[in-house]
Amino acid sequence: MEELRGLRFKNKIGAAFASVGWSGESLGIIEKRLEESGIPLAAKGVKALWAPTPDDLQKCVSLGREVGKAVKVRN
Repeated sequence: MEELRGLRFKNKIGAAFASVGWSGESLGIIEKRLEESGIPLAAKGVKALWAPTPDDLQKCVSLGREVGKAVKVRN
């Protein structure tokens, strides 16, 4: 994630998901790094505590659909 800024990607979109333990800050860090690298987020990320629940997995499916829509709009 640290090196993304230096790569200067163009015409990219991003999304993040995290399966977290007790701190839970990784999702925000990933999203911040993407944005700092000029990669706009297709949708708000998904965070699951420990093992993803069926609801968390459904949120991941929805996130994937949002990413797909964003890709279609950009192309």
